[in-house]
Amino acid sequence: MAQGMEVFIDIDATDEEITLLGEQIQALEGVNTIEFVSKEKALQQMKDRLGEKSYLLDGYDENNIFPASYIVTLTDLTLTSNVQAEIQELDNIKKITSSDQTIS
Repeated sequence: MAQGMEVFIDIDATDEEITLLGEQIQALEGVNTIEFVSKEKALQQMKDRLGEKSYLLDGYDENNIFPASYIVTLTDLTLTSNVQAEIQELDNIKKITSSDQTIS
């Protein structure tokens, strides 16, 4: 898996705010690619992980609690903390998880 981070978006963010956020992230120095993960896709991924127990999430189709996110890959791993700090300053960020936290 490419090294980078997942940026979770505030649940209340509008589609326009989410699009703008993606453009702002893509414009940051050190960002290689971004991939949008919709709330629906996040819910489906969790159902896939649960396998036979996916029925536990049946009620969430109408009340989806899973936030949309951007998967962000970097051009250079040494820029991770800089990019994270810059993303944290943007609007509508819920949290950031890094795929390289075990390294640092």
